[in-house]
Amino acid sequence: MIALFRDCMSMYGPNILDEEDEKRWREAFDNSDEDAFTRLLDADTSRAC
Repeated sequence: MIALFRDCMSMYGPNILDEEDEKRWREAFDNSDEDAFTRLLDADTSRAC
């Protein structure tokens, strides 16, 4: 169940990012990090969440 939630967050979560966080996510995602949203923007480190 957690894996499904992470998959959904990785697909749709970036839609809510501010410009700075979107740049961080896009750079990681473009470098083949498909889990960039959940890895970079977890509740402990993100201003977006």
